[in-house]
Amino acid sequence: MDIKALRRKYAIAFRALYHRIKTTLNIDKHQSYYHLGTMALELGNWSASAQYLKQASELDPTYFRAHYLLGLVLSKLQCWQEAVDALEKAVALRPADYPSLELLAQALIKNIDVNTNNVHIDEVVIKQKSLVNKMLGSTHPGYVLDSALAPSDPDFLIVGQQKCGTTSLYSYLIKHPQILPALKKEIHFWNENVDLGREWYLSHFPGISSGSGYITGEASATYFDAVHVAPQIAKVLPHIKIIVLLRNPMDRTISHYHMRSRDRNESASMEEAVFSGILACDVNSGVKPGGSRQDNRYLAGSRYIELLRQWMSVIPREQFLVLKSEDLFMNPMEVVNRTFDFLGVEPHELSKYRKSNSGSYVPIPEQSRQLLCDYFKVYNQQLEDYLGMKFDWS
Repeated sequence: MDIKALRRKYAIAFRALYHRIKTTLNIDKHQSYYHLGTMALELGNWSASAQYLKQASELDPTYFRAHYLLGLVLSKLQCWQEAVDALEKAVALRPADYPSLELLAQALIKNIDVNTNNVHIDEVVIKQKSLVNKMLGSTHPGYVLDSALAPSDPDFLIVGQQKCGTTSLYSYLIKHPQILPALKKEIHFWNENVDLGREWYLSHFPGISSGSGYITGEASATYFDAVHVAPQIAKVLPHIKIIVLLRNPMDRTISHYHMRSRDRNESASMEEAVFSGILACDVNSGVKPGGSRQDNRYLAGSRYIELLRQWMSVIPREQFLVLKSEDLFMNPMEVVNRTFDFLGVEPHELSKYRKSNSGSYVPIPEQSRQLLCDYFKVYNQQLEDYLGMKFDWS
């Protein structure tokens, strides 16, 4: 079914449900308004969706899904204070719901950006510390809260790459009884929020006493591209352990394009956004015949050797664990236990290894894939030589 047909189907169902709400007395109206909100969302009417979800949450203040989705929609509408209010209600109902906590942390900081005269960073820091403690009471009940402990520095960072499985890996790691989650998986402190100060950054992490056996960390996949942050990380966190996931660059490039296009951050066609950068280059050198390389974020983010060399020139190589994404996808238990070993915690088997943020899209033509294969071949070989690892990407 194409998008237009699907939208027509939702529109018909929307009108039918709206009529039913208006004409029927014995009906669970909070659920009906929730469904109206989700339908309006599918139809692209964010404002109407927020209106119906708000009605659902008011009719039943214990309706977690209505509060959460209302917070999500209000965040998309950039109504940050209203989003904070909705998400705080969601978190009060389910303190261990990680998506709600992450979204609330994001809304709190965005609310500072737009209300700098009314919202103080100190208030946000206090609120975030409280949320971390609430979360850990549910996710890690064995963790004994000590209010006298200041938040700890992270022990590890998953720095990237985007569209390589960082969300899945982080979700697996924080299910280990010794690994305490940050309030948000992606804090983006070092490349986007450093002006908010280190106290704000540390308020995302729990306080951990020396010798307790607990560790903590975060996973901001945009750090890998932002190689300029490596010296500052090395200075402030000299013993930090760095985890890097690398996926077949052809698949990562296309997946990255589709993600940005789906999120409406990319309006250009794939040919223009991705392949124009290849067609303008000598595939053996990556250099445009007239002089410099015509680049784009998709190709640059998949030339792993260029980025990894810069990271490892600043932070000792022994502090890195480089993982092949395809190994994580095919054998998550083995790769996750290898990561546990790198982090210095005991082996641990999860009951389920659920993949996160997996998208679907039409495969590119074989000719286009071969073009990408030829382009990345030299970079992949350099990567294998540099790391002494075989990736066998084709």
